[in-house]
Amino acid sequence: MENRKIVQTGVGELDSKFSGGGFPAGTLCMVASDIESPVKPFFLQIYQNTQPKSYFYSPIQPMSKIEQMLNDLNMNTKFAENLYSFEDGDSAKDLLEHIEAVDFETEEIFIIHAVSEISFDEVDVKEFYSKLAETAVEQEIVFMFNTVRATDGSLSKAGRVGGHMADTMLSFDYTRSENDIAQSLTIDKMSTGQWIQDTYRGKRVMEVTDGTRRVEVSTGGRI
Repeated sequence: MENRKIVQTGVGELDSKFSGGGFPAGTLCMVASDIESPVKPFFLQIYQNTQPKSYFYSPIQPMSKIEQMLNDLNMNTKFAENLYSFEDGDSAKDLLEHIEAVDFETEEIFIIHAVSEISFDEVDVKEFYSKLAETAVEQEIVFMFNTVRATDGSLSKAGRVGGHMADTMLSFDYTRSENDIAQSLTIDKMSTGQWIQDTYRGKRVMEVTDGTRRVEVSTGGRI
């Protein structure tokens, strides 16, 4: 296997499933989710776990909402300078300009929430992901981005192209009954040279059931 730096998310149940103990630097990781799946708290948990080595960008919520969610999840906002929101621009062009201006001397993870909500009027979708891939390899970081599935399970163009160009794909599956919420995170695709530890092959990465909207995993983090 190619000897690349390993980047950990701080979510032990996820990192431990990869043969290297985390994502190889240079990885593009897409997380596909249902519209109701709370993938943003999951991303914010990774952001919190990996501070000050990560960035979080949301094209659909203002900074005040993001900081409020951090507070609601009992996370600190000490590294608020690493948070971006649509107030900074909601287009692919805006985001690429932000990324280009980032000093990646110490950063390892750049998280993009709801990439399917980004405007691609000025930048081609494939060009956008190609630039992310190029930056990931050059700066030895990991880009994690989320795309939301429609109610029929289909993906937007940004999601389809992202799934094709991503090295690693994860899926949130979410079901709700009258009293419970059940949610699981599965690995659908992995980087070249990586493999799932044999103990977990074919199994869900994590599965949780809770009667509340806020679902806890055994690490104490929330997804």
